[in-house]
Amino acid sequence: MSGGEIIDLAIQVYRSIAKQVLQSSVVGVVLIASALLFLQIFFLPSIFNAGADGSSGEQFGEVIINLIIALIISAPLLLIGGAQVLSQTIELVSSHVHDKTDQPPLTHKAKSDRLGAMLQLMFGGLLVGLGPLFFGFLALGATMIVSERSVLGDGFATFLSIAVVLAFLISLLSVPAAVNYLTLAMPALVVERLDKKSIWKRVKALQRSSRHAPHPLGFSIILTFMMLFIGSSVFFGSMIAVEALSLTTVLGNLVGVGWKRELVEGIVSFIPLFLTVWLLTPLWATASTLHYFDRLVRVEAYDIHLLANEIKTPDTPPRRA
Repeated sequence: MSGGEIIDLAIQVYRSIAKQVLQSSVVGVVLIASALLFLQIFFLPSIFNAGADGSSGEQFGEVIINLIIALIISAPLLLIGGAQVLSQTIELVSSHVHDKTDQPPLTHKAKSDRLGAMLQLMFGGLLVGLGPLFFGFLALGATMIVSERSVLGDGFATFLSIAVVLAFLISLLSVPAAVNYLTLAMPALVVERLDKKSIWKRVKALQRSSRHAPHPLGFSIILTFMMLFIGSSVFFGSMIAVEALSLTTVLGNLVGVGWKRELVEGIVSFIPLFLTVWLLTPLWATASTLHYFDRLVRVEAYDIHLLANEIKTPDTPPRRA
């Protein structure tokens, strides 16, 4: 299947299991949306409100400090919520594809182990993908400070400038590579119940390209842009709907003034972001899982029905690459 066909099929599958997916992902989505909302409220304003009276280096340093604080608070929520939603959705999609909706649920220990493995996988992917970009911002701030205060000489400032350019160029490769890796690694982790040492080998095997199986990077790029388009449409559409219905004013008048009104206004402003994450995260997981099965067929000439008979139960040892 082409990338567009996989995404179309993902939307159909998502609609078929939407009730189970949405019910099982509420808690995780609240964590993800809360983390993003905190970044929006705490970090984004600091970019424009950093000490206007100081030097540009000091202003940039203040922004970096605020970013670090924001990440310390929001990253755990984002990772835990994302791991819960993605692993649960992948499990549901796999059961739907194999027509095993009556499969017994995982034990509490199995769920905890899977969540921990997914957390490690996501953290590693984000570190590889966004690490060079974060280093580039740090080097950019250091360049400003060195240039303004004329310390360590012009040679060191030049070295930092080169480091900034290289970091941003590397991030142009690291971000797509990380997305491409996670797109296959997360379904492989959940479906095949691999241990973390076997995931890299498994993904590398599934990424083999041939005449009938082009490299999956193209699909990852298509999926990313499609998710950005859908997410933007849902987010801004929700904002327009909230404004058109005057929900803030209507609900605010019902509760009166004071802290209750502020609480209502905060909840209403949270709706567009919550709906976007609630739709987008499971949809991305659904498309990634179908892409994973498509790679199994293309690369390994796997019969989906045969694969269905080999899906392991929670008590059986994991399948290794």
